[in-house]
Amino acid sequence: MSNEQGATELRLEGVAEGELTLNGRISRVVHHNDDDGWTVARFKVAGYEDTVTIVGHLAEPQANQSLQVVGEWVRHPQYGDQFKFSRYQLERPTGPEGLVLYLSSGILKGVGPVIAKRMVEAFGEEVLRILDEEPERLTEVSGISPAKLEKIRQGWAEQKGVQHIMLFLQGHGISAAYSHRIYRHYGDSAMAVVEKNPYRLAAEVRGIGFRIADRIAQKLGFSPDSPFRLEAGLIYALEQSGVQQGHVFLPQRLLLSSARSALALHSDESEAVDPSASDAMLEEALSRLLEEGRLVGET
Repeated sequence: MSNEQGATELRLEGVAEGELTLNGRISRVVHHNDDDGWTVARFKVAGYEDTVTIVGHLAEPQANQSLQVVGEWVRHPQYGDQFKFSRYQLERPTGPEGLVLYLSSGILKGVGPVIAKRMVEAFGEEVLRILDEEPERLTEVSGISPAKLEKIRQGWAEQKGVQHIMLFLQGHGISAAYSHRIYRHYGDSAMAVVEKNPYRLAAEVRGIGFRIADRIAQKLGFSPDSPFRLEAGLIYALEQSGVQQGHVFLPQRLLLSSARSALALHSDESEAVDPSASDAMLEEALSRLLEEGRLVGET
């Protein structure tokens, strides 16, 4: 089945081939795991009467949330056809009904269907712009006191912050699953942390090791001989030695050699200008780790 305009492809007769895009809104959140964002939801696809099941990683899903999801149809042995999305984008709703549903979905504390309807009646399609640019005007709406306005203002700012961070992370090739973990760990600081030193993720976020952090850093344009990368590579090399060979101690020569291999500093793919220069930088990185107490040397 597909809609007449071809904007959204929907195939329920079987498992569809290839990647598809669905636009619509969440009608009900069936399950959401706060730890990793894994979500099962019923989804009302734009232009269709029936809802479908979508599964994937979502940050703070809400009923009536408008989304564009990208993924493929899969057939679950117990639950049947599901749309498994690998990435998504939050969309702002349009039309009076969509706006009322969105504003009363729980994203704004103290705003239920009655207040949401009054807001839309007062400002129409401009209501989201009012929230963005002139929130003080909301006190023109019956039932919104200065105290309630402050709650609405705070909730709207938080919602925009989450969307901005998730779009930034996914825009740099970070999967929805990892984006959710990063956001849950760092909150509003997530974007600043990733931009400054994505290698922190390897040490601080569950499930994100050096290799994943390294891919993220590459997408952000970090140099192969970035000090952050060299330090993380040394720690990774020591950890791998412990996992593979049971070592909790390595002679400096072996640690540097292992780190060199892990970082591919002397490979053809490396952008390091000079092997001897990269070796010197690696030794400097090791010295910093020892001075900071992040690695312990033999005394």
